[in-house]
Amino acid sequence: MAYLYLYLILGVVFGLLCRRAALEKDRNGRTWFWLGFFLSIPAFLVLLLLPEGGPHRQCPRCGRRVPQKAVVCGFCGTRLDRSIDV
Repeated sequence: MAYLYLYLILGVVFGLLCRRAALEKDRNGRTWFWLGFFLSIPAFLVLLLLPEGGPHRQCPRCGRRVPQKAVVCGFCGTRLDRSIDV
């Protein structure tokens, strides 16, 4: 029973580490949390080797980062000008 608790604690720790690293690289935090939870060290190592997400720019209205090719902000719906880059 103690091994189960140890596995759960390590799973949560590696899940949170993977989530944080994924968000810093503009990746999906929820997906990487679960990969870190179940795969622990291999998932964390793969995530560290992945490059950052594609180019982004900032929405002038809400300030969120959106993909460079986006025409409309996915968060607030603002139409984006092609000349605005980050």
